[in-house]
Amino acid sequence: MIFALINWTNIPAQNVLTQAEIKWLNDNVVTYSSSIDQVASEELVNISIPNGTKIIGLGEANHGTKEFQILKHKLAKYLIDKHEFNTIVFEFPYSHGLLLNDYVQGKNEAGLKVLTDQKNSEYHNKQMLAFIEDIKRMNESKSDSNKIQFLGIDIMGKPYALKRITGYFGRVGNSFETVLHNYQYLTEELYEYPSKENHKTFKKLSSTIYKQLKSNRQYYISKSSSLEYNRVYRLAELLGVEWKGNSRAKEGAKNILNTLNENPKNKLFYFAHNWHVSENDQVEGNQLKKEIGSSYFSIGTDYQSGSFTLKNMTDRKNVFPDVVNVIPMVNCFADHITSLKGNFHYLKIPDTGNGLNSWMSNPLYFAGTGMGFNRPFTVAEQFRQKLKITHEFDAIIVFDKINPTTLLGN
Repeated sequence: MIFALINWTNIPAQNVLTQAEIKWLNDNVVTYSSSIDQVASEELVNISIPNGTKIIGLGEANHGTKEFQILKHKLAKYLIDKHEFNTIVFEFPYSHGLLLNDYVQGKNEAGLKVLTDQKNSEYHNKQMLAFIEDIKRMNESKSDSNKIQFLGIDIMGKPYALKRITGYFGRVGNSFETVLHNYQYLTEELYEYPSKENHKTFKKLSSTIYKQLKSNRQYYISKSSSLEYNRVYRLAELLGVEWKGNSRAKEGAKNILNTLNENPKNKLFYFAHNWHVSENDQVEGNQLKKEIGSSYFSIGTDYQSGSFTLKNMTDRKNVFPDVVNVIPMVNCFADHITSLKGNFHYLKIPDTGNGLNSWMSNPLYFAGTGMGFNRPFTVAEQFRQKLKITHEFDAIIVFDKINPTTLLGN
């Protein structure tokens, strides 16, 4: 798995804003004086959603911040209640997401283990668990056709993908299941990244399985449903995908678009790291923007100070969640926004620039951290990198101060 951490301890200060530019911010930034945990979901009405939006992307500057976890919970509820969103997709293996979705749909109580059993997962925290349980409660009063979907989009999770595919063939009563029994050793470690040799075996199986599915399509649909068939077919395709170059972003975007197109009424709330949600470069958000244009609306997150949870990977045999501290940075993007005084702030990036907001088109330091660190920390760091904000997102939410997620079991 890729992990990254950039050391920005000696970043030079950014440009100081003029009084006129500060006034423009005052006029255009929506500031919330209460902390996000004290804000009701309906109070997020000021987070403007353009007409025709089909996918909202919410980025996280890191995966270990309590406020980001609560924000996506509150924003999801607001989108479901006020804008008829009905599907949640996130940076989580596609195969694992199907099991988690079974739990949220009330079909498999053991499905939650796909999250709670992975103690080093970025989502192994009480805030994420509360989010999932809340969606599950909402679904209890909905008919099957109107239940909220909660799905993953990532390419990892091949062992569980094969296990689910094998179970599917068993349920539809087809003898092809016996062919797969010889490969069940590949499913013994459901959450481990497969070895190089096992990757080769998965790739061969991928071709065999989807050929079987394709040649008997009508039979399998008649024994299950078009939706289940299409998802199993996609699992078979993903068995053959290798993480090379841009494959993760390309296949992740395909999973999101496939999910969007499962139902003409679908409207998706997508959350992942800022980088995956952004519209610049060849990441998922960029590909979504190319495919559906203004129907994709991206929101990035930033912060000025605090601390957050991050994987300590200095010993790859003993990876564990650690807490890292942030050095506030003078005159960075977050500093300009948080100077307005509040708890968190929302700014929709203007469609056209003028003399008072043109500074946002320049490279600015913006928070961003990978999944873990592989070197010891001796001091707090700034955790920022240069971005052209106007090229990355349609809107930004900035927190004055962040705190670590509450890990399950703590």
